[in-house]
Amino acid sequence: MRSSPLALVALALAACSSDPDPGGAPADGAVDVPLVDGGSVIDTGTPRDTGTDRGAPRDIAASDTGPATDTGPAIDMGEAPDVGEAPDVGEASDVVTEDVGAVVDAEAAIDVVTVTDTGARPDVPVVVDTGPDAPPRIDAGPAPVDAGVVPTVTGLPRIDAALKATLREVFARGQTAGLRANVFAKLGDSITSSESFLADFGPTAGPSFNLGAHTALDPTRVFFGATLVTDRHSSFDRESVAALTGWTTADALIGDGMIIRQEIAALRPAIAIVMLGSADVEVTELGAYRSNLTRIGQLLLAGGTIPVLSTIPDRTDNASNTARFPAFNTVIREVAAALRVPLQDYALALAPLPRHGVSDDGVHPSVYRSPAGRNESAYFTAAALGFGYNVRNLLALATLAHVRAVVFADGAPDP
Repeated sequence: MRSSPLALVALALAACSSDPDPGGAPADGAVDVPLVDGGSVIDTGTPRDTGTDRGAPRDIAASDTGPATDTGPAIDMGEAPDVGEAPDVGEASDVVTEDVGAVVDAEAAIDVVTVTDTGARPDVPVVVDTGPDAPPRIDAGPAPVDAGVVPTVTGLPRIDAALKATLREVFARGQTAGLRANVFAKLGDSITSSESFLADFGPTAGPSFNLGAHTALDPTRVFFGATLVTDRHSSFDRESVAALTGWTTADALIGDGMIIRQEIAALRPAIAIVMLGSADVEVTELGAYRSNLTRIGQLLLAGGTIPVLSTIPDRTDNASNTARFPAFNTVIREVAAALRVPLQDYALALAPLPRHGVSDDGVHPSVYRSPAGRNESAYFTAAALGFGYNVRNLLALATLAHVRAVVFADGAPDP
């Protein structure tokens, strides 16, 4: 893991750690390991991510976040309206489904922001203007003729007709701005920066996966793996500069979201999977968390990227965090409804699992270990889906498939 240039973050934050066991892809580099569940030994021991977020955040200037293969025009993230701090609604359990907010005005003029002063992060790479803008190139990858098949997965976002119309408008603006339909970004803390999150679908992992009964998701895997965003990484295995150990929503908004803006400019993604909150549980007041998460969603929407907000897993490491985390999940559900963006309910998907899919540290999801002794987070066999990261990877891939089918390919909305 990389160490953060932010001494402030290292001192103040202590929620999540990502020191994954490197595990490893099968030596033969097979694409789909034909593993049989019968007789599999399930090791519930240490997953790739163990420990807690007591260490310093990674240094975001790692070598594998270099120039994307398709550089294209820099993305203007602009400035979304300041919504202020919403009232703290406490720990209400009902999810707000009505429209209680407004999406960022797409008609507003957005000025190009040039980052010249990185402040407390002097080693953050600055997006540099490399010359005249080229015409926007929309790289959508394979034709979405197979996008209609999406398996039923617990926690999948519900995209009804009204939400579909909103997201279609955001998607169209993003395509006009040169965003790429088959590229997605990952924003979050150590639970997202972990090699156990989606990386095994990428080219540097072999790849190493077993879709089990969910082979209908393979066209989506191919679709989002078709474009290399660096010289050797796809969206699945590229190490995001906006997913850092111990990151809170306040960290993500340093410099008015400078790091988020940098990640979007580098990738030009149509979708961003956002899961922030596990670290906030320890240090952030609930009203501030709501305001911060809303602002993050607005920054993404302003540039034409669809944010998919994800609920967080249980915090069982101490009594205080155990008492506080449910209210943060309530806020995530409410912010998704207010912004009219997809909600990926990971907490709901984890509910039936042993220990709710959380590892011994009480913070990070657990990982399935194959009979060969490897951590295999991209296995969707019956045995593997008893573990937290495996469920998150299935839910993430199914969510990408669902957004692709309903929004990108103009498919039927959910009833």
